This record gives sequence, C-alpha cells and structure tokens, in this order.
Amino acid sequence: MQKILCRLKNVTKEFGKDGVCPIKNMNLVINRGDYVAIEGPSGIGKSTLLYLIGGLLRPSSGEVYFDGAKIETFSERQLVSIRRNKISYIFQEYRYVEVFTVQENLKFIARNRKVNSKSINSEIDYYLEQLGLQEKKDEYPCKLSGGQKRRLMIALALIKDSALIIADEPTNDLDHIMEDMTMRLFDEKIKEGKTIILSTHNPKISQRVNFRYQIVNSELVLKY
Repeated sequence: MQKILCRLKNVTKEFGKDGVCPIKNMNLVINRGDYVAIEGPSGIGKSTLLYLIGGLLRPSSGEVYFDGAKIETFSERQLVSIRRNKISYIFQEYRYVEVFTVQENLKFIARNRKVNSKSINSEIDYYLEQLGLQEKKDEYPCKLSGGQKRRLMIALALIKDSALIIADEPTNDLDHIMEDMTMRLFDEKIKEGKTIILSTHNPKISQRVNFRYQIVNSELVLKY
C-alpha cells in the first residue's frame, strides 16, 4: 500500500492587496515514490505551488500536510528541520555558499547524512563526473557559467539524498546533453524510492514522469 508523503486540501494562495490568486482551492495527493510534473507557462503559479508543498510558503486558506503532519501547525524551527533533513530544493535562482568551492559546497550539504566520508566522497565524484563538473570542483561558484551553476544546484539536491526533491524548472540553462543527464539522474533517485516533484514548460521533460498536472485558471488538472 502506498504511503502519502504530501497532501494539499482546498489550498488557496493570495498575494498583495489586490488578492492575486495563482493557486485556488487546489487538492493534490503525492505518494512516496511518485514522479510528478507541474506544467504550464511562466507566471501561472507553478513555483508558488512547489513552495507551498515544500513548506516555504503558507497557504492563505486550506491545509498542507507533509508526512502526515499539518505544516501550518509547525513552528518555524520545525519547518527548518524538515527542509534541512527531508526535502531537497532546486530553485530557479542559484543558491549555494559563495565562499565554498564546488566540492566544498557538496560536502557541506551532505554533512548531516549518516554515511561515512568515503561513501560521500565517492558520491560527490560520481555527480561531478555525470554533470561535467569534475574539472571545476576546486573553483568557486562565481567562476562558473550559468549552465555550470545550474548543474551545481542539481548536484547539491542529489547529494543531500532527501526523501523529496522539489525542482523548479531544473533544466533551465542546460543544453540537450546535460538536460538528458539530469533526467537520468532523477530516474535513478526514483528507482531508489525517492519522490520528485518538478515544474516545467518543456514537454520533453514532463513526458518522463508518472503524473502530469497543469494549472488552469488557478486550479490543478491531471493530464495523466
């Protein structure tokens, strides 16, 4: 029997005095191991939905659950713990520690995993190699191109090895080769039993997942 990881019940999110409402009365159930795409053009509410699922935004109304617990009842300290230990994020904007090298950033993100350092170093080498960053491992992020920074963001999410990966347009800035490699690495995580929710406007990406949703008039519609 599948176990529910995330649930949204009648969730609405409004912004500003004008009550801009990209998310309206949304219901969504995501089980452990699901591979989900949220599709649609920019500005339609995909990022807002991902932020709600990941506990980075609180809904204006409705309920958001993570691993059976209602997120709205959590203190900020509890939310920080969930984000740190159970969720990996790939944001559209770049987020890493500027004063750390590529390799140091990966070691920093993996610091809380209960795995010996030899295994961590082996995983780091694997992701650096697969994502074409091996020669950049001792560089600081400011020295990387836009595509290399995106690949670093992907590597950081993967090395964290969280139960849930939330990826907001993860293949932006990538060429076709690295786009395909990223999706292969995501496939590996799904085979390990991880859950992935990504947003995309690229049909080539969304065709690889198990469940495809579209946001239509602020509501969620299942394609298949």
